[in-house]
Amino acid sequence: MKKLYDELAVRYKDRTGGYTRLLHLEPRDRDAAPMAVLELLGGPKDLRLYLTAKAIVHAEVSGKTKLDRATTLNMRKIEANVKDGKQLLREKVELMRRVYHSERSSQDVLTDISENAKRRADEKAISKKIPLRK
Repeated sequence: MKKLYDELAVRYKDRTGGYTRLLHLEPRDRDAAPMAVLELLGGPKDLRLYLTAKAIVHAEVSGKTKLDRATTLNMRKIEANVKDGKQLLREKVELMRRVYHSERSSQDVLTDISENAKRRADEKAISKKIPLRK
């Protein structure tokens, strides 16, 4: 309840609607069941970008020569509606490739990425003279 009133109420106070996004994903491998994710909009992470990049790399690793309809549609939406969407998608796909193709475990790669993100945030804070995170 705390998150609902402290974070989400503030995020959506000026919205009259459009609080969620339904992301259609590629069908599940084992039984071809339709898959989707319900996302709250306006948050700090763009789930569509992450899931689309992951689907693109998964298709590459699986040897597919064509992307499924949902992934193609999500790619177009990112490129059309997100500032620098094409570049962000390329970067996220490259990140997913490193995770999928690394000889190290995906957890090790993600830990390195997280450490780099923290370092960049600290450098940004220093340049703006913002107190550092603990």
